[in-house]
Parts: sequence; C-alpha cells; structure tokens
Amino acid sequence: MDKIPLEILRHILSDLEDILPSFKDLAHYVSRSSAEETLNEFDAIFSDTRRRYLLKELRLVVEFPSQDRYQKIQRNRRTAETNAVYTKAVYALFTRLEGWSSISEDPETAPSFRFAIYSYPPTIPEAHNQNRHDDLAYKYVEFDGLQELPAVSCVCEFSNSENHHPSTLAVLYKALPRLRLLCLELPPAAPRGLLAQRVGMRNSLASTLLESDFSTLERLDVHLEDYDPMNETWKPKNLLDSSGNDRLSLAVNRVSKLPRLESLELYGCFAFSPAVFDLPSNEDTNAWKSLEYLTLEVSMATPVGGWYFTGDHPLADIESDSDMETDPTDAITSDLVPAIDWDVLDGEKPEVRFRYHPDPTTFNPFITAMARAVVRMSALKEFICRFPQKAIIYYYGPGVIR
Repeated sequence: MDKIPLEILRHILSDLEDILPSFKDLAHYVSRSSAEETLNEFDAIFSDTRRRYLLKELRLVVEFPSQDRYQKIQRNRRTAETNAVYTKAVYALFTRLEGWSSISEDPETAPSFRFAIYSYPPTIPEAHNQNRHDDLAYKYVEFDGLQELPAVSCVCEFSNSENHHPSTLAVLYKALPRLRLLCLELPPAAPRGLLAQRVGMRNSLASTLLESDFSTLERLDVHLEDYDPMNETWKPKNLLDSSGNDRLSLAVNRVSKLPRLESLELYGCFAFSPAVFDLPSNEDTNAWKSLEYLTLEVSMATPVGGWYFTGDHPLADIESDSDMETDPTDAITSDLVPAIDWDVLDGEKPEVRFRYHPDPTTFNPFITAMARAVVRMSALKEFICRFPQKAIIYYYGPGVIR
C-alpha cells in the first residue's frame, strides 16, 4: 500500500467515499472543557497522512460560556474571555493543518477540503435581546491580540457564522493562500440610529476586501442582513471616508476585477456609489476577464446621503423627525429612551413610502457607470442589479438561456 503512486491512491479513495464516510465530513468541536481531548482525537485520526485525502469538509465549532456564566461576569471580561477561547481554538487547529501541505506543493496532489468556522456566543439575557440598541447585541468575535495565523494551503473553500467581525476574517483569509470559494456571512447590520456601529462595520469590510490577496479566488458570496428604511422621508447619512472616498464600493470593484474570479454575489442591502463600476486602467488587461456572474443588491440610499429614487411626497405637511441629532453612545448609557424615539431615529416610523421612480440626478450616473462596465466584461453570462422592492436591472450574455 505504501508503494502505490499517490495519483492511483487518490483515484481508489475517491471510489471509496461512500464506503468510508467517516472522514468525508468531520465536525471538529472545541469548547473550554473539551478542547484538549478533541484536538488529541483529531491528531489520532489524521496521524496517518493518507486519511487526509479522504477529508472533504472540516467544521470547527467553538462554544462559549453558558448563560448563567455570562450573567455573572462583567461585559468587558466576558468579551475578552470569549475572544481568548476563540483565538486559542483557531490557532491550535491551524497549527496542526499547517503541515498537511505547502504552498509550493502541486494542488492537484495535495489534500483539499472545505473549511467552516462556527462560533456560538453566550445566550444574551432576554432584557438585552429585546433592545436592538443595546451594545451587547453588537459584540463580535475577534482575535485576542493575534495578527497572523499559520498558513494552511489545503483549504479550497471557506465559510463562517455571521458573528465574525470582518477584521477577524481578514486574518483568516491571509492564512488561506489557495482559497477558491468564499462565503462571507456578515453580522446583521446595527440599527441606523447607531451610526458609529454601522460605519465601523462598513469600513472594516472594505478594508478586508481591499487588503486580502484573493489571487486564487474564483467565487465570492457576501450576505448581509439589512434593509432600506420604511420612512422614506428619513435623511440618509454620509458614509464616505475623511478623504471623500466610498471605500466599500472601491473594494467591491477591486474584487470584481480579480483575474480568476468567475462569480461575485452580494446579497442584502449595500449602499453603493457609481465607483463600484469604475473602469480598469488601460494597463489592467486582466480585469473582469473571468467574471461570468455578478449580482448586487443595492440600497436605494446613496453613500453620500441621498436617494436613488424619488416621487411625490404624500405627507408634505408632516414634519419628519429623521434629522434629530443624537449621540450613538446614548444607546449604551441609558435604558430610558422610549422605543418610538429609536424607531424615528432609525427611519422606521412613521412608515412613509413614495420613492417609486428613479431620480435622474443620482440614478443616471449610477446606471451609466454600470452600462460602461458591463460591456467591458467579456465573459459575463449573467448580471443582476436589484434595488429591493424598487427595481431590477439584468443582463444575459449571448447564448444564455434565461
């Protein structure tokens, strides 16, 4: 058996997948009470290197303190403790996987599998769970001082649970140099009244997409739980950086031009500017050359504080309270703010809908940039740009059956 060429062995093992299912899908659980035992079992299973070629999916599930434990410790200590557990678990597993293959090894002969990380935070007490503006609802998993992980070359696909902070994901992506498929689950968006939380998450996502290598990436799916305000008299906030740049649109534009990328899909409600369709320079001949599928779900609010849609205001004589000034930190320092105040601040009440028609001053530059970009995407088979509940723009390439 030891003398059988690796190519033949891999072919034999592929035919035995239904007979040997135990290594096809391995859930690797880590909690503070069983981490060492679990890792020892993992080491024992894969001490025979040939078994590594049977592994198709590895799931790391990190469990945190129970609700009772959660209620007994202070917020800051709980966050630090949670991050320490997560950091230790991830680092321990990556250290083991590092030796499974190297970046110089032929990917056709090296182990290759899907990898997913799920982390389950402590149960939030009901009093906090009912208040969407409590800061406890927006504590995300982050590494405890860890800036770099051992490189793992055998992971071809990666996904995560939605409570990971983008900065944490950036560290993970850097350690996965052969990533081909990535499913990025973002934390649910904070209410619009918590502007600092929303802007911080948006900027962190932009940095992750701008700074990650992704040179081997073929498919990227991004999911964000967010939606447009129900009060369309509400005034959107300016989301540009201090230099006047829309970093998230620039980041998505950069990813869309990756030389190997075939599919890019962003679902949710993203505030994009025409910069998401910026044309490549004349020297960038590889931009969009492989892109076949592009889907964008776009907010009707622009990143500069305007709207892509307009209409006849049905309640022109009713003054909107959407411009009410507030300090976002009020959400975590006071429990006495009436719910209706937050609903107004978030653009949820009163419910006023009238923006059914494109606003030429904002929509035309966006769709013009879109058209100029799409005609440059020579491999494109399907393009969908959806403004939820407002409009949908689509394109199908030659020969594509709808």
